[in-house]
Amino acid sequence: MRIFTSFFDNWRVFKPLNIVMVSVAKRRPRGFSDIPVLLSLVPNEVCEKAPQGKFAETYWREVLMKSDPTALYNMLKTISQANDNADIVLCDFSAPSEHNYRRQIAAWLQYYLHVVVDEFPVIAETKGVKLQ
Repeated sequence: MRIFTSFFDNWRVFKPLNIVMVSVAKRRPRGFSDIPVLLSLVPNEVCEKAPQGKFAETYWREVLMKSDPTALYNMLKTISQANDNADIVLCDFSAPSEHNYRRQIAAWLQYYLHVVVDEFPVIAETKGVKLQ
């Protein structure tokens, strides 16, 4: 199982590539009622009120350090196995950026579990497509 991060606008390419979307946002996109949502990784109110330059530090302290990376990995592994050993993509609504919190999740998993979590490439055909 490989784990990626991405944003929901790439949704059209995931299924043909056997990649299962898992939301790390507060909600799923409309029309995607079957994807899991990991609310424990959503930035909390303290993170949302943090100054822009302090968001990553606050997110690590307030969310990631209170979470268990091994438990998360095992949950993702279970989701993968339930979907024919599919790869997993952790998605939110934001365009790619190294400062996006999904990339903080990737760094956290890499740091604690030595799991490489790459950003899924932006697919030109889906860029700008609105989710229904």
